[in-house]
Amino acid sequence: MAQASGSICFHRIVPAEQKLISAPPFCSEKQQSSLFPSLCTHRASELATMDSEESQKLKRERLRFFVQLTERCTDVMMEMNSRELCTRYAGTASGGLDSYVFTYLSDRTLFLEVTARFDPKQQDFIDSHRFASHPTFETVLSKYTRVMKKPNPVHEKARPWDVATTMVMKVEALLPKFCSYSRRLLRREHAILQHIWQSYLNEKMEFDDMIGIPMVFDYQEIPNQKFFMPPGEVVEEISLQGKLIQRKIGLPETTLSYMTVEKLGPSLSYLLDLTCVAKRLPVGLSVRTAFKVFDQLICRLLQIHRFGVLHNGVCPQNIYFGRGMCYNVVYLNNFRAASLAGSSSGAAAGGGKPCLNMRVAKDPRFASLNMMRSSEMHPVDDFESAFYTLLACIGPGLPWDALLNSRPIDASGASDSDSATTVTTAPSTKASKKAAHENSRHLYAAVRDAKSAFWESNIHMERFIANMMHRLTDRESDLFPIIADILLDLYTKVKRLLNCFANSKNVAEFCAQLCRGGSQLQIYNDLRKPALMYFRFEEVPPLLNNPTDLQRQQSLTKGLPSTFAWNLSEWCFNYVEVRPLSARS
Repeated sequence: MAQASGSICFHRIVPAEQKLISAPPFCSEKQQSSLFPSLCTHRASELATMDSEESQKLKRERLRFFVQLTERCTDVMMEMNSRELCTRYAGTASGGLDSYVFTYLSDRTLFLEVTARFDPKQQDFIDSHRFASHPTFETVLSKYTRVMKKPNPVHEKARPWDVATTMVMKVEALLPKFCSYSRRLLRREHAILQHIWQSYLNEKMEFDDMIGIPMVFDYQEIPNQKFFMPPGEVVEEISLQGKLIQRKIGLPETTLSYMTVEKLGPSLSYLLDLTCVAKRLPVGLSVRTAFKVFDQLICRLLQIHRFGVLHNGVCPQNIYFGRGMCYNVVYLNNFRAASLAGSSSGAAAGGGKPCLNMRVAKDPRFASLNMMRSSEMHPVDDFESAFYTLLACIGPGLPWDALLNSRPIDASGASDSDSATTVTTAPSTKASKKAAHENSRHLYAAVRDAKSAFWESNIHMERFIANMMHRLTDRESDLFPIIADILLDLYTKVKRLLNCFANSKNVAEFCAQLCRGGSQLQIYNDLRKPALMYFRFEEVPPLLNNPTDLQRQQSLTKGLPSTFAWNLSEWCFNYVEVRPLSARS
């Protein structure tokens, strides 16, 4: 993406089907109207040269979507010019926000990279790499780190020095025709992140205990004339507990909002796609990298579960790496499908039916069985999705991938009606739409049954391990017995947890015991240990420093080549523990 004068470029490569749409969002209406048609013309010429095997219908649908999406970006950006943006975020000479905007197919959220407007007194700190930012964001960061002094040495342990300088803004805008089915997901995500960080402050934890959880800095709802819900309208929303509730609008409410969060590095999904584009063999991550990602992922789940938060969307698309010096830190991101364990948040929040199904999570490949069945969610469901993620990083594909690749699947067999920017490519007649809907439901059910069979019999896991053999590097092939043993051990542990908590409804008590440092912590340690058996450490971590684990590690490596060293200078390792509040200083 070319960089314009006075603007920040969001450097990111995406697959061909996820083309970026970029423009200085706060230029004049005349400038925007002249810019977007040129983008459409460029896209049209690109479509004209596409492979001849692609149908003309698909070309027309893609072009129609591109035109509709560019018009929508213009509408949203023109409505966002508010006082808060001008006072908190850096602008160009013309007063516009210094950023680029981009969006993805079938998603109603726009993402902007923004720069904070500096306090003039701090301008000299920028070149010296000392902490400097807008007072609003400086106050938030100082609250999180509990340090007001500059430069701030505490946050540098876990985050880049400019964490509050360059950020990402998520923008959600719902058109009036979608008001009756609003499901304000950005507002939910902000409330979930606020709950996590406020719980951390209340427990007086160390700041390093929050590594891998993105900071949230700002949330605003912008009054406007185009994106709003009229009074008297009855809307369906999702409570923080994941229940579908109805609410009647009193005064007019804006449906245009934004949330500013910490900027992260590339996603795991992007890196996996990159290995496919480069045709690197074996396609995917090395086993040692995948185990390190899985270990950190379990640590992140421990961090949020202790606060009563279930992510409900663990998958490569929602797993990110840090940026700068934190490139080796795994972040758990995108909490729009997350939910809170049952709490006393009012009768309305506790009522309603479970709603956090595939309409929100939207990825049947990594969704847990409970989510696909629209059942009550439990922390072990995040473990199940994390295990699927590990297999996808190192294996030839998940056992149900053949079903998903056979034809497009519509989440839970329903239309994506909560997405304001979705362009439907289904046939236009009612009969054909009904047939496509039924086919999608059957396919969804087939994937759900495949996952159920996967956990009922070990044969599917053993077949996966056998198929994975040809993807290993030469040295990893020598360690194949260890890899197979670790994967089967993890499979057995996750399966046992799924069976143990299959009928458990007391999620709040599970999280409460975990926060008190009870026996529930051993569940997370038991999931970390198998992956760590693949490595040797200069200093054995406390997690493995007991006779049982040391003996097992020796038995695994007996008669085989030396395992890989865990270099602490190149990869983050979390010494995670949960101490009761009374034991903290």
